[in-house]
Amino acid sequence: MGTADWDSSIQGDDVRRLLESYLDQGGNFLDTAHCYAVWLDGGKGDGRSERAVGRAVRQLKVRDRVIIASKGGHPTINDAYQRPPQTLERKIVERDLADSLERLQMDTIDLYYLHRDDGITPVAEVIEMLNEFVRQKRIRFFAASNWSTTKLQQANAYAATKRLQGFCCSQVCWALATPTWKIADGEPTVRYPLDVDRRWHAQHHLPIMAYSATARGYFATEGKAKEGYDTQENAGRLARAQQLAKQLGKTTNQIAIAWLMNQPFRVVPITGTVKADHLSDTMAAEGIRLTDQQVRWLEKGQ
Repeated sequence: MGTADWDSSIQGDDVRRLLESYLDQGGNFLDTAHCYAVWLDGGKGDGRSERAVGRAVRQLKVRDRVIIASKGGHPTINDAYQRPPQTLERKIVERDLADSLERLQMDTIDLYYLHRDDGITPVAEVIEMLNEFVRQKRIRFFAASNWSTTKLQQANAYAATKRLQGFCCSQVCWALATPTWKIADGEPTVRYPLDVDRRWHAQHHLPIMAYSATARGYFATEGKAKEGYDTQENAGRLARAQQLAKQLGKTTNQIAIAWLMNQPFRVVPITGTVKADHLSDTMAAEGIRLTDQQVRWLEKGQ
């Protein structure tokens, strides 16, 4: 469950109730970040998500039932979130981690992502730094968000030679529908769906945590929520998902999520819904099995 909208579009007791429903349906993984939601209120939203996550977990007394993931090392977003070019410099990441732990009111973050690769800091320094955080028990495992497979391979190769922990997964934007937005000039730190090297992930057994996994409601609304996804290619994928959903007695959204979970390597979809009915629909995608031919047909139409 993605929590970027916690304490903004959903607040107070509604957050607690949503988490309780998620847990009741078998969920246990919460995804947040240091920069969520700094884009709100002229930057005053900084830290809202992490604080809301920590508060809801404490209210329900479920810390032993949930996996907490957060992220640090994000580049500049706006005037309120200014960063130097070397965002993976130790003092930057260490401060982000300390902030996140304080906001969450937790001693340890289960999975800690580096939100972007700054393209400057050597992977050896990154791996050594993260392993020290593990030894300090401030984090348990670490991962990468929006990193290229080239840098992931370099980092994990270094970790292997030093017998250290490496990146255990990679978070990228990925869904059955491909977004139309492009990488902005001067922003080379974001990996988009066309960058997903499936063959590499299958070969190296490195899972993907897929954000925007439901294509921002494109499939759940039968294509009505099409901003950023309004292409002929996506319309074809939507039509095929609708057809297969009818055949299998599922919803279109469930088929789109199942497409991710039936890749030749482990994929964990991240959904950021704040509506109870949408959450139930998404959770019901668990266990849907698709054949290799169906997975290929949904995407390619052949």
